[in-house]
Amino acid sequence: MAGRRLFAVGFFAASLAWAAALVVVPYAVAHDADAALTAPVAAAAYFSGQFICHQLPARSFHPWGVKMPVCARCFGLYASAPLGAGLSLALAFGLADPRRQASARGVRLLLAASALPTAAIVAVEWMGLAAPSSLTRFTAALPLGAAIAFVAASAIREEIR
Repeated sequence: MAGRRLFAVGFFAASLAWAAALVVVPYAVAHDADAALTAPVAAAAYFSGQFICHQLPARSFHPWGVKMPVCARCFGLYASAPLGAGLSLALAFGLADPRRQASARGVRLLLAASALPTAAIVAVEWMGLAAPSSLTRFTAALPLGAAIAFVAASAIREEIR
């Protein structure tokens, strides 16, 4: 059990580090005149981002005038992941009955409900009814990112039956 908890802590730390990097990288790029220190880290973030996101500039936030390594929707997923992973860890470290496990049905319902805002926004886009803003895409993705990370961290701890 201790090993699974430690791995879940690592998952939480990694999700927090990635979410932070998505904000820190554009800030560093915009504010580092030398770029000798930030260029390799920024290149790694943008390179990694291309495997998980379309990175379309029109659908991305541009803090400090620099495009983020992922689009607004992906940023919403990753920004809320530490919250879900952290909640799972909090439950693991004594805030819930350790004998209680989530059912597979409950997990499916959680994921389906949390995906509804994103699915609705995607449907509106695909039907051509509206062109949601980056802020709308970001906000709609927040519940899904938290739920996925919660389920992943719980599964790592084998708290799902």
